[in-house]
Amino acid sequence: MEKEITRLMLAFFGVFSLSLLTVRPRPASEVTISADDAVVSDSALTTDTEYKLLVADRSRYDINDSLSWGIRNVFTGQSNYFLNNTVKEHTFTDTGTFEVRAFKGMKEIACDTFIVGLGEAFKVTWSAKPELTLGSTISAEDLSTRVASRAWKVTHAGASLDLPAADEAELEWEPLDTGIYTVEIEVHLISGKVERDQQTFKVVPVPMEEPVAQVKPIPEKPVWKPQPRDPEPSKPVATGSESCFLMKKTEGSNFWVEVDKPDRSQVQFSDEATTFTVSPVHDCIFAGFDYFADSKIDNIEIKIECLSPTCTGTPSWSKRIKGAYDAHTEASANFTSPVLNKDYKYKVTVRPLAPGKLGYFKTKGNNFTSGKSGLAHRDSNVTVKMLDEKTCVYHLRFTR
Repeated sequence: MEKEITRLMLAFFGVFSLSLLTVRPRPASEVTISADDAVVSDSALTTDTEYKLLVADRSRYDINDSLSWGIRNVFTGQSNYFLNNTVKEHTFTDTGTFEVRAFKGMKEIACDTFIVGLGEAFKVTWSAKPELTLGSTISAEDLSTRVASRAWKVTHAGASLDLPAADEAELEWEPLDTGIYTVEIEVHLISGKVERDQQTFKVVPVPMEEPVAQVKPIPEKPVWKPQPRDPEPSKPVATGSESCFLMKKTEGSNFWVEVDKPDRSQVQFSDEATTFTVSPVHDCIFAGFDYFADSKIDNIEIKIECLSPTCTGTPSWSKRIKGAYDAHTEASANFTSPVLNKDYKYKVTVRPLAPGKLGYFKTKGNNFTSGKSGLAHRDSNVTVKMLDEKTCVYHLRFTR
């Protein structure tokens, strides 16, 4: 009986000792989070703000120490790790509960949990075609978050037109006349900030079908035919046009040049420009691209320059578009350039206007989705070559 009691006690202490080994003691220090140099509540974070993460107990590390950070989404299980950041600047791109840990070497020195809610973001998508025929529908959608109110407005010939649903997120409206229409939207966010954007559309008449003339055949008469002679050498026929940018309509056939999309946590934000060349095989327009941007983004400038010294007309074109902060997913720029001449090469420059910044990633070693490696891509529609070792644009869109 005594031996059985002894065995039972030894087994109990063995299990208890193993349980102690499996329970990792939690660090005594917490993580402090601040925005604009003010400490915020751990349950009042939003996706539209850049925060500073700091270990609360400064005695646990020296200010010159290099710390590592781990940030894990408790719901999805996705984790991100960052090295060499004593104070980590971080923007949460998703909502949910996040577990944040700080490490000095291999030792965990702080741990805390934060709740992130939906932040404010202003984003409007417009119809891809700025010119449409009478009877077509003008469409746009407001994808902004934390909206207090919104209002759409359409003006034509100096007059404001009535809309059936001017405060809805989606605008679907059919013009009743030809001409130039300006569509505006004003969005009031919950914070009190007011954002605006607009797009201009040209409505043209439906093209008329030309009648086919009925021609009666004329009876053939015998005619004298000269003796055949050797044909004279034919003169070369000029193709294409000498204009830098063509005044013509495209066929409306879309094609894309895909660059591998990077992870947002790997991009570095900067206000510098990125450049690449475009050599179209067919006459086409440059219609847009995707990008990453920080919360201070305002305007983005796109400039296209014709590199051919023999072209005629204005050799450059530029446009400013309203940038969007990609708090939840990548942002998309949609616009319409002049028609690019298939006979020439063009240089495209994309630049964020300060204080906003775009997210840059390396092009060296990056692959185009078509399988072509390096900085250049060539297919049956276009040749694109990156001129820098890093870029801020991908998923380039064109229309033939």
